[in-house]
Amino acid sequence: MMLMKKERVKTYMKGFDELMGGGLPLSSSVLVVGGPGAGKTTLCSQFVHNGAMNGEKGAIILIGQTKDKFRKDVLSFGLDFAMLEKKGLVKIYELPVYDKKFDSSFSNLVLELDEFRPRRIVMDSFSIFFSSVDTGEKHKEMIRTLSHLTKDAVALLTLEKHSKKADYLDEFFASDGVIDLGLSGSADADRKLRIIKMRQTSHSMEAVSYKLGDGGFRILHKPPLNHPHAVSFKKAATGITSLDEAIGGGFFRGTTVLVAGSSGTGKTIMGLQFLIEGAKEDEKGLFVTFEESDKEILRNISSLGWKLNGAVDSGRLEFYCAYPENMVADEIISILEQKLTDGRHSRVVIDSISRLARCMEERAYLDFLKRISAVCRENMSTLMVLGESTGGDSINAVSEMNISSLVEGIVLLRHIEVLGEMRRSMIIVKLRGAQHDRRIKEFVIGDGGITLKGDIRDMEALIPAVEELG
Repeated sequence: MMLMKKERVKTYMKGFDELMGGGLPLSSSVLVVGGPGAGKTTLCSQFVHNGAMNGEKGAIILIGQTKDKFRKDVLSFGLDFAMLEKKGLVKIYELPVYDKKFDSSFSNLVLELDEFRPRRIVMDSFSIFFSSVDTGEKHKEMIRTLSHLTKDAVALLTLEKHSKKADYLDEFFASDGVIDLGLSGSADADRKLRIIKMRQTSHSMEAVSYKLGDGGFRILHKPPLNHPHAVSFKKAATGITSLDEAIGGGFFRGTTVLVAGSSGTGKTIMGLQFLIEGAKEDEKGLFVTFEESDKEILRNISSLGWKLNGAVDSGRLEFYCAYPENMVADEIISILEQKLTDGRHSRVVIDSISRLARCMEERAYLDFLKRISAVCRENMSTLMVLGESTGGDSINAVSEMNISSLVEGIVLLRHIEVLGEMRRSMIIVKLRGAQHDRRIKEFVIGDGGITLKGDIRDMEALIPAVEELG
């Protein structure tokens, strides 16, 4: 027997409908559960607002708050209900709380809704609604009424989260769906949405990040982790002539390379040199910095004598500067994915991955690197991540960064002391799929950036042995 496909009511929120097979199932009541400030009212209001903007009627039932306050609160997220009410697409109702007239008010409301016939209904707050009804029999009667109202509609009911799950038993079993909003991880801004239950729906069980801000409720999309559909045999030159010779012409396009070293070894300069080399060939480059502003970077570029020749104005060199302490990992992933997909950057540098590691949980930091690498592979963009080896200048310090298995190449920059003089050295630790020079190279930083001087010999006593990383 062929099963009928359930009709869906879209939320029109990017990334949200995809979690539920295209939207909320018609003729369903869904609990939106969360603590104070989780965004329950914002999510539900946006559901009605988005529907009205697409010509579908909506009703909002307020319990414990006034219409004027509600309109002002949601207007701060860009949701203008006054306009939609004038057009007859939305009606907002108030129900008295703990009032002798509650029963008659609710009966009148049901009659009005029957006449208005909204496709989207929100009750905020359902917790107060249930506490206004003092008997189990009346609870059942209210649930039957809601079933009647959602015959040709979807109802979202906000419910305050409690510490004991038992507090929800009646409501959870009676509802068709449960959407849980809450905080996850150490960051207060790390909000997570999870669909616990949704009848007649094969839905995602993954906890996804969301943000409240301009435009209201927004799911933070994360790119999937897939193997690349294709690989490239073309190379992206680094702009350091002797290094390109040592690695066979450059790094394979679509791969990820870690440039590691302690502070002051020249990681940022190497990243910028890589992008400027691309700009010379009319390739678009993106420099993502968690350390400096674009103005500081451009000042430093000028001190090295680099001529950008309009690369910034033409878009061949773009900067994205952010403080990761003010964001969650999924938000940064979402922003960068959009930039990389829209901008089609051939080269990307992230400075530095260590800054993320210091302000994120390890799981989030590693997930960030995996997903950004996946986006770059898909777009055939060569990604260079810069990282500080805080445990010292040895190979073991790079291994302790816990990302060596996630990258195709590793270049280690380090300070060495020779006869009382501090010098800089470079070694290619790993480069999958390519033959490379394994000798330690001395380099200097001056006009034009990094220049290799040649091999460093007879230095075994000063430089620990290098072991191949997997």
